Amino acid sequence: MDKDLDPDVKEVLEKIGAEVKKMRKENSTLDYQKFAKTELPIGIITYYRIEKGYGDYHISNLLQVLSHYPELKISDFFKKAGL
Repeated sequence: MDKDLDPDVKEVLEKIGAEVKKMRKENSTLDYQKFAKTELPIGIITYYRIEKGYGDYHISNLLQVLSHYPELKISDFFKKAGL
């Protein structure tokens, strides 16, 4: 699936994933599996794909991850991700 993505889209997904992973590590001691299982209303595999920037996922899944950080504005997240 990833090989079919436009390189520019893949780069954006990777930047989003890197920022999501950074936020998790700054705010939690849990690994991605435990974090997704105990803290988020999305599946572990979906969360893994977001963090890794693999393939397409629903924007609603990303918004559910970001809603875990209520003080975070979505626009600030994208700025921090370099987008």
